[in-house]
Order: sequence, then C-alpha cells, then structure tokens
Amino acid sequence: DKQFVPKLEKPRKITLDMLELESAVIKGTIGFFAGGNNGLWIVDLQKIDHPLLLSQTVLPGRVMNIQLHGTLAFLSQGDQYLEGKKGWVQYPQTQ
Repeated sequence: DKQFVPKLEKPRKITLDMLELESAVIKGTIGFFAGGNNGLWIVDLQKIDHPLLLSQTVLPGRVMNIQLHGTLAFLSQGDQYLEGKKGWVQYPQTQ
C-alpha cells in the first residue's frame, strides 16, 4: 500500500530522548525504530550527538517490532485498543 511508504523528507535534528521505542534495528549508521503509537522512525545515527530524523511514518495501531530484509522493513503491529489480542504485519519500503 503506497500510503505507508515513508516520504523522502528533509532530515531534521532530533534528540534520542524524543524516541519512545518498542524495538530497534541498526543497519550501518541508520536506525530503524518501532515507536509504538508513533510509528516507524528512520534515523541517521552517523553523528550520535546530532541524530537526524530521515523519515517517520505513523501507522494504525502500535508498531511493536521491526525486522529488515533487503529494502523492506517488516513491522509487527498490535491494535492500540486490543493490545496483545489482535495484530498484523506491515512492510513499508525503507529508504
């Protein structure tokens, strides 16, 4: 579904304190973060004291886990109202 493919946005500085994470995967200097109700965060960690948010995609439900395979990020999600009782997998392409 094209609506869940992260948009190429202008990178912006963030602090790691801003991230409320369920899980994370690091590939090279890029961090892929499952952020619960905040969706998928893709962050450039090359300068750890000045991380850059490359993309954020908010998805329905809570993004709980992430797994990378090539250019695909598989996200397991749980319904925010029925957590643990319902879930699905999304696979937006990574940048």
